[in-house]
Amino acid sequence: MCKLVSVIVPCYNSEKFIQESLFSVLSQTYRDLEVICIDDGSKDSTKEVIQKVAALDERVLYIYQENTGVAIARNNAVNLSHGEYIVFIDSDDLISPNFVESLVNAIETTGCDVATPFFYKFEKPFDMQLCTPKVPSKFRMASDNVCVCASLFRKADFIRLGGFDAVTFRKGFEDYDLWLNFISHGLKIVRVKEAYSFYRQHGDGSSFNAGALKVMAELNQKLKDKYPFVKKYQLLNKFTYIFTNFDEIPPKVMPLIPHGLKRLFYKISRFVFRKKVEKGYTYYKIFKLISFKLRKYEV
Repeated sequence: MCKLVSVIVPCYNSEKFIQESLFSVLSQTYRDLEVICIDDGSKDSTKEVIQKVAALDERVLYIYQENTGVAIARNNAVNLSHGEYIVFIDSDDLISPNFVESLVNAIETTGCDVATPFFYKFEKPFDMQLCTPKVPSKFRMASDNVCVCASLFRKADFIRLGGFDAVTFRKGFEDYDLWLNFISHGLKIVRVKEAYSFYRQHGDGSSFNAGALKVMAELNQKLKDKYPFVKKYQLLNKFTYIFTNFDEIPPKVMPLIPHGLKRLFYKISRFVFRKKVEKGYTYYKIFKLISFKLRKYEV
């Protein structure tokens, strides 16, 4: 018997794309779904669009709440859900037909706790860019959120670990915080190559203005304060970057570096780092010798 999956779609003024998003969910090869559309106080015709779709498929449920932000909306929807598994889909994003089935199979067969897909970024339907981030790990997640928000996990784990921190991360990074919380409690994440999500970019550039960058810096500091390993691994990542990119220092800068320091860098780089090229991508492995035991960190 298939286990029920709750697909949660938070929406706010989403009339333009919500129907397309819902159709991609309802077209899944995995049929045992409930689709919870939680409307976070929309002022447009989002409600009417969702209700038209719900009239065609009884698996769609529409819920309205006053505007409180996406983190609280998702927490509320999880509390109202009935599925053993949860996956969040943004109201303007799309998923491949085998998306849910592939993620469920990954958790059931590998014993992992979270299954995250590969994803495309796009502004226009025929102009998609495939993103192939590395497998999320404690080290990698400390430096960047490489776990897609549209990932599948058990509802029990979400409830047990407190869900989204809607107070500390009300301005953003709420999904980044969630995955770090999962990892810090020993949950394992696997990336599933058979599943794809399609992340819609709107191209207004608002995410990169000075104010937004300041907020991102503040949120990153909150992550460091909440998870001590984040600060430690970010420092290790900077250390790694210096040595793995030492040969790429601009020729004009190289003469300014003392000869003795350059020799030291090269020796450390040869002893500590191992370079591996696989499928067109370059990987580095760091080896640290402690009490004659070899400890390996993946970069």
